[in-house]
Amino acid sequence: MAADGRGLQETYISDGFAKLSQALLQADKQAHEEVRLRGLVQKKLEEKRNQEHEENLKRIAQQAREERLLFINFFFFFDF
Repeated sequence: MAADGRGLQETYISDGFAKLSQALLQADKQAHEEVRLRGLVQKKLEEKRNQEHEENLKRIAQQAREERLLFINFFFFFDF
């Protein structure tokens, strides 16, 4: 320690600094929550897109099966 007493002074934190610190902490928490929620929304949208894509593929496959049956039945009926 210095002989002039610099180490003997009390530390004082102003009320304004404490309020600023609290506000920054609250803003940080809110930002993290918003990022988390945005991630959840994006995940739900991706799941919905995947489900729609899967349903579309199933519909195309069903249509192909039906067309193949019509083709087979046509040639069976006319016996080429």
